[in-house]
Amino acid sequence: MDDYFKDKNSRVDVIKMDIEGAEGLALKGMEKILNENKDIKFFSEIIPKQLEKTGISAKDYLDILTNAGFSIYEIVEEKDKSHLKLIQPSEFSEFIHLITLKPHPLTNIFCKREDKNVT
Repeated sequence: MDDYFKDKNSRVDVIKMDIEGAEGLALKGMEKILNENKDIKFFSEIIPKQLEKTGISAKDYLDILTNAGFSIYEIVEEKDKSHLKLIQPSEFSEFIHLITLKPHPLTNIFCKREDKNVT
């Protein structure tokens, strides 16, 4: 993505990724976008087994996002409504384990950088 946006004078506000496990690879290819667009919001599917096939664990993927300054929220879907649940870095291993126990072992996350200046 960095290559695609290299010569464009564009701001990126939102990224949605659902690329069957290649999210970690895509993330590595958008470092400049993430650094230059501090208010960017990010939606991503997580399928731990698919991520592992590309050489990155789900925990490493979440760690990369956290190290880039993102807070990570699971998009929890219940019957006719959805809500966001903050996932703390200390909860990543358990969070991933619970994903693998689902009948369809995947989940969706929403990521944003928190405004550190808000009191």
